Amino acid sequence: MVAVSLKRKIKNDIFDDLEKKWFVTLSEQVGIYLKIFALHQEQKKIMIGYIKSLTHLLDKYIPTSYLHAKSVFRLMKAMGKEMGLSKSEIKSLEYASMLHDAGKLQIPFKLLKKQRPLTKQEYKIIMKHPKTGVELIKDLGALKPVAPIIMHHHERYDGEGYPSKLKKDEIPLGARILSVIDAFDAMFFGRPYKKKMSLEDVEKELKKQAGVQFDPKIIEHFLKILRKKAMKQFLHILC
Repeated sequence: MVAVSLKRKIKNDIFDDLEKKWFVTLSEQVGIYLKIFALHQEQKKIMIGYIKSLTHLLDKYIPTSYLHAKSVFRLMKAMGKEMGLSKSEIKSLEYASMLHDAGKLQIPFKLLKKQRPLTKQEYKIIMKHPKTGVELIKDLGALKPVAPIIMHHHERYDGEGYPSKLKKDEIPLGARILSVIDAFDAMFFGRPYKKKMSLEDVEKELKKQAGVQFDPKIIEHFLKILRKKAMKQFLHILC
């Protein structure tokens, strides 16, 4: 309940009819804005609940789809500070890191667990998951900034990625950042089908792929963060 009161500086001077109408109109506008704000807050709660539920499902169905939250969120915040990103941009990256493989829910489980190299036909099926993932979140307006990150996190800087073969700055900034962090997560923490790599070897591989798979400027910022003593200690504790 919100109450607003007005009084004149001059004593015993009452509001005329025009002023009363103006105040009623203003009060109605404020009431509308407050309702919109309340609806926005409610949508935000629904969105967060949706993300948590979908993330839990992904973790059960595709254990490797959910990046290591503690390390990823800390790296993203560090990258945000290093690159001058806004709080909303960092938050979109966090949501994207949790939902980037949501589209794999529609891929046959046997295919996701396959240990041998994929056939061309199987790879075509895998390549559909970014678009499918965006379909799952498209009706949540609050996740609109997340959609381009999910759609394009498998694009490559040289234009050889998917689904749209974008290259260089055509790729959304968030997608370029997530692709680096996703690759780091896979190399440093390993996968059921892939051994862990040392931090030194990860750095070498990221350098090697700068300008090929990854944006060289983002690699430069990322390696700067990885070389910080506090970050190295943090990552080694998690590993």
